[in-house]
This record gives sequence, C-alpha cells and structure tokens, in this order.
Amino acid sequence: MIDIHTHILNDVDDGASSIEESIEMLKEQVKQGVTECILTPHFKRYKEDKEKFIDTQFLKLKDKVQELNLPIHLYLGKEVYYRDSLLELDNLLAIKDTPYVLVEFSTRVDPQIDEAVYNLKVLKLKPIIAHIERYSYLKKSDYSKLKKTGALIQVNAAAIIGSEGLKRRFLSRYLLKHQLVDIVASDSHNMSTRKPNLKKAYQKVYKKYGRAYAERLFLENPKKVLDAIK
Repeated sequence: MIDIHTHILNDVDDGASSIEESIEMLKEQVKQGVTECILTPHFKRYKEDKEKFIDTQFLKLKDKVQELNLPIHLYLGKEVYYRDSLLELDNLLAIKDTPYVLVEFSTRVDPQIDEAVYNLKVLKLKPIIAHIERYSYLKKSDYSKLKKTGALIQVNAAAIIGSEGLKRRFLSRYLLKHQLVDIVASDSHNMSTRKPNLKKAYQKVYKKYGRAYAERLFLENPKKVLDAIK
C-alpha cells in the first residue's frame, strides 16, 4: 500500500515529536503493509528558514531509515491549509515536483470548497481534498459536484474503521458505496492516539466493496501521485 497523507516527519508540526517516534511510526507502517509513504507536514505560510528546516529533518529521517534498512520509501510533501491569499504561492503548494496539492479546509466555516478547487485548477494544480469526512457543512450532493470539478477525494482510514465516531463512519460508507472516494490515507500523527492504520481500513473496503476498489484506493490512485514525483 501507499500512504500519501502522514505527519510522521518529526518536530515540524503536531505530528511525531522525535525521530525515535518517526521511526516507530514507520516500523508500524511496514507492519501495516505500506511500502511507500509521503510525509505531509502542515503548510500555512512557511518562512524560508522553516522550509530549509523541514528539508533537513527529512534528509535526517531518510538517512536513519536507510541505516536501519527499513523497507519503506519516503517522499516529502505538505498538507496545505487553504486560504485565498496562498494562491500567490502557487509554486510552493504542490507535493514536490508534481501538480498534486493535498489541501485541507476549515472544519467550522464553509470556505466554498468548489470555488477553492476551481482556483487551484486555474493554477494547473490537481487538488486532493484531505479528510473530506470532516467538513460537516457539505451536503451529499456536494461530493459528486466536487468530483466533477476535477478534485480528488481523500478519506482517512480512521473514518472507515469507525474510530472517529459513527457520523464519519456512516459518511465514509456512503462515499465508498457511491465510489466517490479516490484515496484512503492514514493521516497518522503519533503512536498513541493517531497511529498508522491502513491495514484494517483496507480489509474493510476489500470485504465490503471488493478487491478492485480496494486496490484502487490504497495503491493505484496513490501510485499516480508517486509517479508524478518520480
């Protein structure tokens, strides 16, 4: 499997708090069956020194993974918190060397996601809407509309498993049943409350909706993002 949304890179956001925790999370990813992983620290508006620090942390973690011979490949991306003012930074928003941008929105105030997707498309970016199950202001009709605008929809594994509550679990079932989901990711942050968890979600999707759909959500569509990096 391929995980495109994680907060495994240490000391850069609210994810892993040490390189030791990063390694433990990556070991758990391997146990889960993940072979490739994009590290996506939160992005609001970096200063140049913050971006250099993230790059340095990434290289240190890659070196440690190589030293330990962990069978997992790492890539550096970002999770962008959408604001119209960020559009002027279009060259900084995408996952490195790709047109894909993993974008999250306010969970409280409707930012007109369809307009945001349009704005990103104008910049020739390919938006992946992060954990869409969290945006309670969206109506069922909105999901298919967003797909028609060209957005990709990402759902967290925790919503499918049910560890984020019944409301998100039922919504994830609706989205899966109507094949509105493009990618499932872990959005893992730590080894306590939000650890890597793709395996159980994969098994649930496989059992309920079949192998072909499970492979598409956990491997084939995420691989398209990686292929753009490579």
